[in-house]
Amino acid sequence: MFERLEGERCVLRKAKETDSESMLANVWSDAAVYRQMLFPPTFTEAEALDRCLRSIRFQQDNFAYFVALRDTDEAIGFCGIREYAPGHCEETGICIGTRHQGNGYGKEVLALLLDLAFAKLGAADFRYGYFRGNEKSGFDEIIEGL
Repeated sequence: MFERLEGERCVLRKAKETDSESMLANVWSDAAVYRQMLFPPTFTEAEALDRCLRSIRFQQDNFAYFVALRDTDEAIGFCGIREYAPGHCEETGICIGTRHQGNGYGKEVLALLLDLAFAKLGAADFRYGYFRGNEKSGFDEIIEGL
């Protein structure tokens, strides 16, 4: 299992218990993030620790990661992919906390996930979903340019 994927400015890595505080501040309590999520926000440190521990367990057997800043190791989001059929991968979500959006981290995360799928796992194709109108992500421009 690939434990760490390094980009120029961010790293995709497995969660650790100490991430609960930064994930609470940057992602899990961010109301703007939860407008498009399928699960409820987290508001307390106890809930954040529980969510972090569940993330650690889930990430053990899945290509799921926290997104951390390369320079500080602060967790600012999460992402993942899965193989839905042999040789066929899809993203399972990319989320960057509002404070860190618009800085190109999402594009770097997507590039790292594509590298994981194609170069490391040998995928034949990759499915990617996104929300049209997510101006900060710039993915409308990326998709139109393909």
